[in-house]
Amino acid sequence: MCSLMVRINLKKLVLRTERPLIQDVINATGADVSIETADGERLLGDDAKVDQRHGIEVDGQVVGWVLGNQGSETVANLISRLAYREFEKRKLAHELLGKYKEISFLFNLSEKIIDSPTVHRVSSLVLEEACQLLNSSHGVLTLKKASLAPVATVGAAALWLESMCLDSGILGNIVQTGRGEIINDFRVGPHETQRMALISVPLKSKESTIGAI
Repeated sequence: MCSLMVRINLKKLVLRTERPLIQDVINATGADVSIETADGERLLGDDAKVDQRHGIEVDGQVVGWVLGNQGSETVANLISRLAYREFEKRKLAHELLGKYKEISFLFNLSEKIIDSPTVHRVSSLVLEEACQLLNSSHGVLTLKKASLAPVATVGAAALWLESMCLDSGILGNIVQTGRGEIINDFRVGPHETQRMALISVPLKSKESTIGAI
């Protein structure tokens, strides 16, 4: 088991996803190897002459073994790199899914915002809670009226509101499609020299999208 509860399916990696590449390296090096999972299940190769035993490591965890002759170390290093690349992709997906789960409660607050007699106050409270939950430095809550209009902001939101059009662009697309979006490299500022990560979700009332955070 790897950190963040991200699991690597070594069997799938070796036998299906990356098998052609692994087999090419085995052939090129002339290595006589067998590949096993951490619990000893044979994945590839016959009974190799075990001169060496090398771990397949991902994020400090041994997820499998390459046993064989002198070329086995090269094969083990290759599979470790391939497994780590898969681990990084799965970890990113895991983290993004976690972020969406963290902010899913925002959808349930849409009705309260609209029904409240003090829309601006409720919007501010919701936005502050969201920014605190996500450890965000800036934030804005917009509602759809004649156009998308900011009704609450946190931090220097004006800095990056100037970099996007509320009626189109990122926020406009979120309102139109009703789907959230995560952007890891969002550039802001007069010359787009400042970078930040942006996460945004639509606010919905019944079946209509009424704004975005």
